[in-house]
Amino acid sequence: MNAVSRGGTKIGDALRKAMDEGFDTQEKKYKDIILITDGEDHDSFPVEAAQEAGEKGIRIIAIGIGDEGQGRRIPITDQQGNRVFMTYNGQEVWSRLDANTLRKMANATPGGKYLNVATGAIDLGDVYLKLVASEEKRELEAKTMTLYEEKFQIFLGVALVLLAAEMVVGERRRSAR
Repeated sequence: MNAVSRGGTKIGDALRKAMDEGFDTQEKKYKDIILITDGEDHDSFPVEAAQEAGEKGIRIIAIGIGDEGQGRRIPITDQQGNRVFMTYNGQEVWSRLDANTLRKMANATPGGKYLNVATGAIDLGDVYLKLVASEEKRELEAKTMTLYEEKFQIFLGVALVLLAAEMVVGERRRSAR
């Protein structure tokens, strides 16, 4: 197999950039990073970056795509619309799923998840609904809210009416004497 020995994927660097630029430091909840990758990394220490994310309360949802065994060529569409395979320096680029690294990254974060798609398809809308939106729903369902409805206006109105009535009755008693 002719494979490119060196690629350009640096998952750890991408995670660090997302943490630095993608999140508001004031907002403390609902911080998720969704990674769609084969997991291959070249010297950027992705598990350590995931641990940093976990310390900041950021959850990683890692979606592993690719063949874990022998690897596969990466299909792309050229400018004419034809399906070809990615090349680098004249050689086809092969990608192999590194599920172990992706599992470690997801496990390093609170509530992290690893989804192995392998060479199949995935519905990202479904992933969002089940893992991201449902998290917000659970959090909101868990809160007990006590709302007070102010009724003082009724008592204030009754007091003013009684006060006015007392003044009228008091005037009649004085004038009767």
